[in-house]
Amino acid sequence: FLITRKDVIDELTKHRIVVTPKRSELEILSAFASASRIGRNWIRTIGNEKIPRSELNHLIEYANQGSRSILLMDRPGSGKTCLLLDFVDYIENSTPWGLLFIKGDQFTDVNSESDFVARGLPDDLVGQCARLATLRKVIVILDSLDVLSLSRRHGALKVFLVLMDRLTAVEGLTLVVACRDFDLKYDP
Repeated sequence: FLITRKDVIDELTKHRIVVTPKRSELEILSAFASASRIGRNWIRTIGNEKIPRSELNHLIEYANQGSRSILLMDRPGSGKTCLLLDFVDYIENSTPWGLLFIKGDQFTDVNSESDFVARGLPDDLVGQCARLATLRKVIVILDSLDVLSLSRRHGALKVFLVLMDRLTAVEGLTLVVACRDFDLKYDP
């Protein structure tokens, strides 16, 4: 009986194990840092002062505990994006964690994961997350998923939901997702 490379890859794929090309840690971190800049120009001050949020400590605590997924939900305009960007600042300035921040409303026209690459995200995103997670803790933040629902971009929302499903299977990765509570409750 002959077992080929294709047989092994097919069997691994059935169990949601993705084979990805070897990339250096620095290469992945650099790609994630570049992609994480998309959509981060966000005013987070009032009168040049930042408003501290106690919820930030909860996000940090959940991530430190190794939570696989964290759902941040609240009403429109409550500051979910500001809170997530404060969390991004904390990760970038205070931890050795790998970070990928994706602002969902910047990707309303995607119809497949390959469309992400054309819009500035790394190719083989889940594979790169899995590779990096063997070296350090990885945080992936998906912000503004409610915008995809609100704008009736159900194709894009489906791509994000599939991505979320695949990312939650990665050991050593914490997925943080934000959306409005209304959309979470009422959008099919």
